[in-house]
Amino acid sequence: MASMTAKQVVALAKSGEPIRKSDGKGLYFVVPDSGAPYWALRYSGNGKRKQMTLGKYPVHSFHLLHN
Repeated sequence: MASMTAKQVVALAKSGEPIRKSDGKGLYFVVPDSGAPYWALRYSGNGKRKQMTLGKYPVHSFHLLHN
């Protein structure tokens, strides 16, 4: 799966459509039904799939989290 670009993130945030988009490395951009986008990291621990919220968009920039 290809990495997202900053332009794609802005477009997803503006769309307001519920979505979870991966960059292919465990980092996700999530737009929930409530419409408040955030960044999340999905990982496995103890045989279970888990998700950690990293911060709200646009407070945490794409470039800060992606690099």
